[in-house]
Amino acid sequence: MKISVAILLVTMGFLSARFGDKFKEKWYIVLPISIVLAIANLLIDFFDKKLKLEKSWKKIIEDSKRKLTSNSIKIPHINEHIKLKESKQIETLLYENKHIILIGAAGVGKTGIITEISERYKNFTYLYFDCRDILKCQNLNDLKEVYNIDHGLNELLKKKRKKNRIKIILDQCDSIWRTEGKELLFRVINQIVELENIQLILICRIEEANGLEEDINKQCDIGAEKIRIEELDDDTATHYLKIFGYVEPATELILIAKNIFNITILSEICNNYDGDIKKISNIYDFWDEYRRILEGELYNNKSKFTVTSTCGLLAKKSLLAEDGTFMLNARYTDEEDILLSRGVINKIRNDNLRCRFRHEKLREYMYCYNMICIKGIKDFKIIEDELGEQAGLVAPTFVRILSKQYPEDIAGLISKVLDNE
Repeated sequence: MKISVAILLVTMGFLSARFGDKFKEKWYIVLPISIVLAIANLLIDFFDKKLKLEKSWKKIIEDSKRKLTSNSIKIPHINEHIKLKESKQIETLLYENKHIILIGAAGVGKTGIITEISERYKNFTYLYFDCRDILKCQNLNDLKEVYNIDHGLNELLKKKRKKNRIKIILDQCDSIWRTEGKELLFRVINQIVELENIQLILICRIEEANGLEEDINKQCDIGAEKIRIEELDDDTATHYLKIFGYVEPATELILIAKNIFNITILSEICNNYDGDIKKISNIYDFWDEYRRILEGELYNNKSKFTVTSTCGLLAKKSLLAEDGTFMLNARYTDEEDILLSRGVINKIRNDNLRCRFRHEKLREYMYCYNMICIKGIKDFKIIEDELGEQAGLVAPTFVRILSKQYPEDIAGLISKVLDNE
C-alpha cells in the first residue's frame, strides 16, 4: 500500500515538474493514469505475496509428507502395514482435536503410526517437524530459515488454520528437552496452542517421557492425552518371522522382531540374495547381517568395505554434532547413495544436503565396526580422544564387537575399556 501511494505521488510530482502549466490544465487525464498505475502495483504486490505464501505452504506440506513416508511401518517386499493396537485411540483423539503425547522406545512405530493414519485420513493437514531442526530458532517464524521458505510458520498457520484441520507433529521432543533448548520447545508449543483449530502431537522416547510430560503440562498447560506405543507381542513378532521363512525362531530373534524398525530390516535381509536370517542370534548379529547387505550393493571394483567406511565416517560426524546432523557431498558418492536409498540416513530437506541417521544404535554400531574391523583400533582411549563426552554412548557396542573380533584376548581389552571409563 505504501509503495502504491509513493508511486502515485512520484508520478504526479514528475509530471508536474516536467509539463508545468500543461499538467495543471490536463490533470483530469494524468491523475487517473497515475491512480491506475498505483492500483496495478497494489494488485501485483497482493498477488505476489499470496503466491509466495502458497508456495511456502506447499513446500512445507511436501517436506512433511516426505518425512512421514520415510517413517512408514509398511514392511518391504510383503507390502503390509503393521497394525498397532493404539491406532484406534489416536484416530479418536485426532477427530476430537485433542493434543497428544506419544511415547515409546526407539523403533516401536511412534512416528510410523501417525504416517499410517495420515495415509488413510486425508481430510487433515499434517505438518511434521523434527525438534532437532529448531534448536537454533527463537520462535515459530525462525523456521523459515530451516525450511528455506519465504514465510514464518506462525504467519502460515494464522492464514491457513481456518480452512485446514491442521495436525502439527513435533518428533524427537526428548532430544531437545535434554538440552538448553527445552525453553524453546515450550515457547513453540505455547505459540501453537494459542492458535485455534490446530492440534499438537508430541513424540518422545519412553525413558524421557515422564519428565517431559510433567514439564510440558507445567510450562504449557495443554492438557494432552498420553498414549504409550508398546512393542509387538511375541505372537505378532513370530507371525512376521514365519512370513520371512523362519519357522521356529529363537527367543532372541523374537525379541529383535518385536521392534518395528527391526522387522523392516529383517525383511530386507530375507529378501536379499546375500542375507541369511538364520545367522542372527542377537542384536549385534542382526546389525552385522544388515551391514553385509549394504556392502553387497556395490557392484564395481571398489572394496566392499567402502560403504562401511563411509557410514563410519558419517557416524563420527553425527556423534560429534550437537543436533546429530552432517553434510553430504554436493554430488553423492555411490556409498552415500546406498545409505540414502536404504534409509540408513535421511535428508532433513529435499533441497538440502544435511542429513541424520534414522537409527542411533545402527549409527553407533557402524562407527565402532569401522574403527575396530576396518581401522584395526583396539584401544578405547583413541575413541575417547576422538569423540570426547560422546564416547560413553558407543562403549557397550565397542566392547561387544571387540569380543567378537578378538575372543582370544578379550579380557585384557575389556579391562582397558573399563579403566578408560
